Amino acid sequence: MGSESKADAQEMLLALKARLARFGLMLHEDKTRLIECGRFAALSRQRREGAARDFRLPLHPLLRADPRWPFHREA
Repeated sequence: MGSESKADAQEMLLALKARLARFGLMLHEDKTRLIECGRFAALSRQRREGAARDFRLPLHPLLRADPRWPFHREA
């Protein structure tokens, strides 16, 4: 589900929890969270965390190639 503001997202999450509770269900607190999406989400996350984290996969130690692509460009 998506929303335009954080306040709307929090309100929607509370409504979802209430609706599930009517049927005896609940969301797992450790697995349920709000995430920021959009054009500027990465920049906002970097500002909050202070430094950018690198999520790229490591190169294969023997082939020195990126495991996600069949060919590797030489620099």
